[in-house]
This record gives sequence, C-alpha cells and structure tokens, in this order.
Amino acid sequence: MHQIVLNLVVNAQDALVKVADADRRIDVTAWAAGDTVRLTVRDTGPGIAADMLPRLFQPFVTDKSEGHLGLGLSAVHASLSHFGGTLTGENVASGGAAFEVVFARAAAAHAVAAVASPAPSSRRARVLAIDDDPDITEIIREFLEPLGYEVHTSARGDDALALARAQSFDVILCDVGMPQRNGLDVCNMLRASGYRGKLVLMTGWDNYVVNNDRRAAQVDQMLKKPFVGQELRQLLDSLVS
Repeated sequence: MHQIVLNLVVNAQDALVKVADADRRIDVTAWAAGDTVRLTVRDTGPGIAADMLPRLFQPFVTDKSEGHLGLGLSAVHASLSHFGGTLTGENVASGGAAFEVVFARAAAAHAVAAVASPAPSSRRARVLAIDDDPDITEIIREFLEPLGYEVHTSARGDDALALARAQSFDVILCDVGMPQRNGLDVCNMLRASGYRGKLVLMTGWDNYVVNNDRRAAQVDQMLKKPFVGQELRQLLDSLVS
C-alpha cells in the first residue's frame, strides 16, 4: 500500500513541476464506501493528455522527460490486480488529474481479531537504521518505536560510522546499495572501529551474491527487501533477546 500511494503521489508531484507555487496542491483522501475502501490522489496540474488516457497503465508509456521509464502506473495497476483492487485515472473538470484506488473492505471478523491481538512486550534496545532512502528509515522508525525500541537513522555510511563511534547501539541495520560507500564496506568499517553489536544487512540484491562476498562475514543476519513489519520485529527480537 505504501508503494502504491508513493507512486501516485510522486506522479502527482511531477505533474506540478510547471505549475506556479501558489497553485500547487495534492490531495490524498481515503474513505469507506459500503463493501469497499477508496483512496484518491488528486493534483492541480495540467491533467492527462487526451492521447495518454487510453494507455495510462501500459508499461513504457510516459509523457515525462527523459530518464522516466513509464513503469510506475503500470506497476501499481499490476500489483493491485493481485489483491482484487482496481486503479482508474481521469481528468478533473476543475483542472488537474485524479487517480482512484478501490479495495474490497476487510471482513468485520478480521478487524475484530486484529484489535484483540495482544500488545507486544516492550523492548529497550537501541537501533541504528542506515539507508539512503528516507522512506525506508522512516518506516523502520515508525514501526519499531511503538514497540519500545529507540531508533536512530542515517542516510550516509560515513555519517553512520561517526554516529556509531559516538554512541552505543545494540543493532545496526544497514542497506547494501548506497552511494559513496557500499553497505558491506560500512559493516566492515564498523567492526574495524570496535563495534561489537549485531549487524543486519538489508538488501534487495540476490542473497547468493551477497553471502558469497567475503565482506559479508562481518554480518550477523540478512533482511531481504522488501520486508514487512512482522519480519523485522521477529528478527530484532531474536537478536536482542
């Protein structure tokens, strides 16, 4: 869901590039309607070109500048189909474009079960999350802090190294593919600087490739991207228990 909304908001933001600052607006609205839940992302941009409307969700179709592959909307459309959801896009009479996502509403029994599930026990471990994607570190923070973890974040390997030298952390989560300094190098430098806590490598790369890199010997665990909150919680619980 996060990826779907992010794609739609980024598209809306791109549509506003040539719009005067005072007129730029993106509205994200979600509401329940009978047996469905609807989410709309609407912008005040120039709208969708007429020749683009029939091809909105085809891959490699885009009216953006060079460097955009035209895969965002097609990826959203395809992923929604796996969950029985739909995506539509249209121009708004008052100006701009609107994209609407529709899901089937969860059964009441599932909602009750979710509310009734026992609260997790409180944790007190200190965690440092290193990733050049701020969305990733913010999701980690928002998920772990309510569980009792103290979470610090860094977007650059060098900044994280300085932070780890100045403070103590029980667990450090580090992305592999980062600019300037690779996550495997960061983990090795952390060990060389005296860090003795747990190191977790977050990667969307092939596990075989990462595991067979000699630098991975310094890492305690790997967390495959994309991961869900339950996977992250279980991993950290096992490392700090």
